[in-house]
Amino acid sequence: MRLNKSSAILFLVCFFAGSCATSNPALIAAMDQEAARVRQKDQSYAAGDSSDHKALAAGQWTKYSVSNEKGQIVSFVTTRLLEVDERLRTTEVEMQSKDIHSVSEFVMDPGEEGDFKDIEILRAVTKEKGQEAHELSEIELAIGGAFWKNILKSVQPEHFVSQGKEEVRVPAGTFLGADKVDSSLDVTGKKIHGSAWIHPAVPLSGAVKTVNDHGKSELVDFGFDAKSTMAQF
Repeated sequence: MRLNKSSAILFLVCFFAGSCATSNPALIAAMDQEAARVRQKDQSYAAGDSSDHKALAAGQWTKYSVSNEKGQIVSFVTTRLLEVDERLRTTEVEMQSKDIHSVSEFVMDPGEEGDFKDIEILRAVTKEKGQEAHELSEIELAIGGAFWKNILKSVQPEHFVSQGKEEVRVPAGTFLGADKVDSSLDVTGKKIHGSAWIHPAVPLSGAVKTVNDHGKSELVDFGFDAKSTMAQF
């Protein structure tokens, strides 16, 4: 089963979800409309062995809703893998909440699997809805890269315990025989207890759903035809 950097980041997104403020009326309205469109798909995915998980490949994408502890959807996170070569990956991440709607494109060297300290962001371009794109300077990359590396390095898995297989229903469909893993993470000294359901049909992290003390994330949709949206954003 794949429980890696991507899964840990999903736990972090869920952890920070409850801190979002609500100050921009246009973004609030757009977010409410997006949340209202979320529907349960009548699609079922058969159980499979964790070794069947698809290798990372250009075109893979996932979209998750993130809810706070009250069950309210507070953001959507869409990740698109645009390019993969022997060492580098180009990834686009779209974030939509009541505070911001942005898309960012990263060229990164992910380092060795599971070794947070090796992540290197070589290029980053970010754009908020309706505004000009901004490419981060070398100084901004160094500061931002150091910040995220420190955050990721601060995530100390205390335990991952397999709880067998379960059927999971999320907006993207019904996933049979998903691997359930209970976990405990130490994030900058704060304990986060949660569970993740992983299924080989889902690309990238493989996560169907994550739940922790502060909220949850659920798979809304996924596919294998990702293209950059930066120019049209």
